[in-house]
Amino acid sequence: FGLYRYEPWPLFGNSSNTNGRIKTTEETAIARINSESSISQTSLPNNESRRESIKRPLSWEEFDKLLHKEIKKVLGCEELMKSPRPIYTEEHWQLLRQEYEAIVWKEASTIGDVASSDNAFMVPHYVKQAGKKGRRGMFAGRDIQRGEIVYDFSRTAQFRTYSLFRKFLYTFAFNDAPPMACDLMKWKYVQRLGLEDYRIMVDLDDGCLCNSGGKEKSNIGFGFELNVTNEWVEGKNAVKISPPFLASRDIRSDEELLCHYGSFVTNGRPGWWKLGMSSHRPSN
Repeated sequence: FGLYRYEPWPLFGNSSNTNGRIKTTEETAIARINSESSISQTSLPNNESRRESIKRPLSWEEFDKLLHKEIKKVLGCEELMKSPRPIYTEEHWQLLRQEYEAIVWKEASTIGDVASSDNAFMVPHYVKQAGKKGRRGMFAGRDIQRGEIVYDFSRTAQFRTYSLFRKFLYTFAFNDAPPMACDLMKWKYVQRLGLEDYRIMVDLDDGCLCNSGGKEKSNIGFGFELNVTNEWVEGKNAVKISPPFLASRDIRSDEELLCHYGSFVTNGRPGWWKLGMSSHRPSN
């Protein structure tokens, strides 16, 4: 099939006007979900009945064949990310968690109770726009001591196949909030949770906003600096999750919490190929 060019939605759409205030496209999506009595526990193709009015340039079968770089091109993510993206509210996270559970089913979910407002932070934090390019970041809400657990990954969605992750993207790609799909593309990463057990991960809370400080400036990580070498731990829901992020040094209140992206790459790089997330099609 051919690649369709999908015109990206603006950062703030004009889907509706309430009391003189224009709702964002994300708010429209949230209102749609909240107006429904329950989230269907079926896979996406059978779940389309509740979105029959949505016009999609690509069918699910077509979308499921797209490579990583093709999805970003179809959605117009490169252009979209040139503008500052908004800070997500708890309603945004609820929407993402509900749709995740609807796709993988409750029994396979790794994020616990989707209705809970709990997040995976073990210390007070806050988020705000950070930097000249309008990037979002997360900041310490109090002083944090070296070795203290900062984030435990209990709200991290896991996908065992790239097709399942694409299904999650497809939920948002062509409905009220296509910019959310581009955010998910940006936030995903691959982790190894044991021998040859690679999974696609997306933190469905503010943890996804951890910017990279590189090896020198990062102040939270998996604990390698503290001789903690577990590849996975048992989470609150008796599922395998990433080991927690620890403070690698003392962190002052209001200091930005920075990760070292290289620690994810070292652990998960082979998984990009094993999970079919390479940007190149295999030769016949």
